[in-house]
Order: sequence, then C-alpha cells, then structure tokens
Amino acid sequence: MNEHTRKNSIRLPGYDYSKPGVYFITICACKGEPMFGNIANGEMCLNDYGRVANEELRKTSAMWHFNLDCHVVMPNHSHFIAIVPEQQVKSNNQREKQFIPTMVQAYKASVTRAIGFSLWHRSYHDTIIKDQEMLERVRAYIRNNPTNWESDRFHPKNDREFMHG
Repeated sequence: MNEHTRKNSIRLPGYDYSKPGVYFITICACKGEPMFGNIANGEMCLNDYGRVANEELRKTSAMWHFNLDCHVVMPNHSHFIAIVPEQQVKSNNQREKQFIPTMVQAYKASVTRAIGFSLWHRSYHDTIIKDQEMLERVRAYIRNNPTNWESDRFHPKNDREFMHG
C-alpha cells in the first residue's frame, strides 16, 4: 500500500450521512499550506483564494439547500457547520446516504474550478453535532479560531501528519 492510500475511511462506520442533522466540517488545504490568507491582530484577512473559498461555500449551501450556520475560512483550512433539514434529505434521493460527502466534494470542486487548480487535501473531517451544548461549543470554537490561531492544531508550526498526504 502506498503512503497516499487510506486503508480505513475517516467517516463514521455505518452512519447514514443522508440523515438530517447538524455537521461540523473541516476541510484543509493540501499539505497545510496557507493558501487562503493570513491572520493579523486576531482577524482573518482573506486573499483572493480565501475570498473564492468563502463565496463558493455560500453558493454551495444555497445550491445544496442546507443552512450554513457558523463558518470561517482560515489560512489553511475552512470550518463550517452545515444544518441539513429533513425536507432536503427527502428531496435528494439520488444522493441518498452520501449527502455530506457528496456536498463536500461539490464544494471543493467549485473552488477548484473557480481558482483553476486544486488546493485541497484529499479528505475532510466531520463531526456529528448531537445536542445544543455541543453546537454552542463548536460555534465558539469557529468564532474564536482566528484569535486562537497560534495554538490551533492546524497552524503550520503544529505539524499534522494528515496534511502531508
């Protein structure tokens, strides 16, 4: 098996990703490179690629009919909360069981088309938000991510193996 082949999926085994629900999604830039801008005085300053990533996320939420709750594009990753309503899941039979993975792929593809090349890591991270308390914690994490950039696990100084595959 080569170093770029993943033996096990990072998706939750047996979970039906077509279920309505609240999902915390993180998508990283290839090799953790700061492709989207930089942090200055605790604020994210988007460059052209970052503005594209931000706008395409808004377009993806409209096209895929999910509520884009809290989100931030960081220097080398994007965090967002997707709230998938019941009626959306029922209206997308062709995407059954694959709503979240397919939507994430569509977002990554739209950014790639707009920029002209792919800047994404091959996968993404998701967490299923199970209750209001967890939702509030994730919202606070996203809102405070630019302020906490130096200690963030995705900061380039905090080498992450998954970003180098």
